[in-house]
Amino acid sequence: MFCLPRLRAYLDRSGLPLPVVATRAGLSVAELAEIERGTRIPTADVLADLTAVLGCTVPDVHTVEPNPNSHDHYWAVMVATAPEMTPQEIATIGYILRHIDTTTTGRAG
Repeated sequence: MFCLPRLRAYLDRSGLPLPVVATRAGLSVAELAEIERGTRIPTADVLADLTAVLGCTVPDVHTVEPNPNSHDHYWAVMVATAPEMTPQEIATIGYILRHIDTTTTGRAG
């Protein structure tokens, strides 16, 4: 089953502007925007072209999960494809997440 959050993650991870992805995949910008918004389901051929541009495979943007639109799929791809981090980067992200938790819940932890 096609999983839009996974496709969005690969789009984000690519760092390519949507017009560049669309052109390379043989789509119009409007067609890619509709796919990215979830108002158009891509065909198998379109998915093959998109995944080739994004450096992933068609199975990478599919899931067997019961809720293919869960944001968990987006974050699973982002984490799985993230570059290795230094201890300093990990500490910095930990600090930021603790700060976000404190400001949104009023308590740390």
